[in-house]
Amino acid sequence: MKDRGLHRFTLFIVYFQSDTNSSTNEIQFDSVQVGNQGQNGQNMTVTANYSIPYGTPEDLGSITVETDGGTGYGPDFNIAPLSPATIYSLSPPSWTANGLPFQLTISGANFGNSPSISISPGDITYSNVNSPDTGTITATVTVPTSENSSQATVTVNPSVSGCTGNCIASTNPTNPTGQAQAQASINTSQYSLSPNPLNLSTGDTNTSISISGASGGSISYAQTLTSNNASSCQVSLTFQSPQSSSSVVTASPANCSGIFSIQANVNSTAAYGTVVVPPQILIQMLYGEAHEQTVIGDSVSEPAIGVATQNRFNRLFPF
Repeated sequence: MKDRGLHRFTLFIVYFQSDTNSSTNEIQFDSVQVGNQGQNGQNMTVTANYSIPYGTPEDLGSITVETDGGTGYGPDFNIAPLSPATIYSLSPPSWTANGLPFQLTISGANFGNSPSISISPGDITYSNVNSPDTGTITATVTVPTSENSSQATVTVNPSVSGCTGNCIASTNPTNPTGQAQAQASINTSQYSLSPNPLNLSTGDTNTSISISGASGGSISYAQTLTSNNASSCQVSLTFQSPQSSSSVVTASPANCSGIFSIQANVNSTAAYGTVVVPPQILIQMLYGEAHEQTVIGDSVSEPAIGVATQNRFNRLFPF
């Protein structure tokens, strides 16, 4: 569109004019910007962001720009079909209710460039959702130890933004939203560890951990270091009676430390917990501070120092 004089346009309305009027109101335009006001016979340029909801019918039309100086019509604009989202696989396909985060990878097709996900049951948390391409989504997922459902449902909501040209899914009578769903199995446990967490010192020789609900069968323990901040050496845990429902746990070598995730395998099921072993010198120092303050009947100072010890040990920077 050209302006014959020096008039500067102040009103710009951009919309899609359908040839069939089936989807004129479906496309939303915003962030309209004008590159040239069309003065002195020059062409006016107008740019605008647009979004087309999933389910908008396939259509053919044109872009229309209305101003207070006239109306301009653009070239044909085609809304082309795109198939609904499809999930091929979830990795891992089986999850464990242990309260530990893991990376979920969703593989499929037609997710779009800005999909979102949801996971049920609702107590399963997820974060760091990322979609590197239109067929892959990754997320960090945590299944709480209290989860009692045997199955989780993952839903992908396809979405496209910031595209130009043919980038919208057409209607689908059996799937009007384009969503895709897949299920993952959840391994739950009828067992639990107590105490949890277990706070341990390298000087402890008679501290036990118990598996509630375990009356026999095959029992074994596995340990994974999850943190050992501001420490110069790492302990190793020993379970002195691994075949029993109650086992004495020791940590060595002396003066070292570590925070561990432990897994107690009972027959074909597992129970999960945490063992915290602060640096021995830190325990001695803080205990000494509290011990000097205690009097007969004082049940506050030493427990408070114990909590401070654990909190400091779990921080990401030196004390």
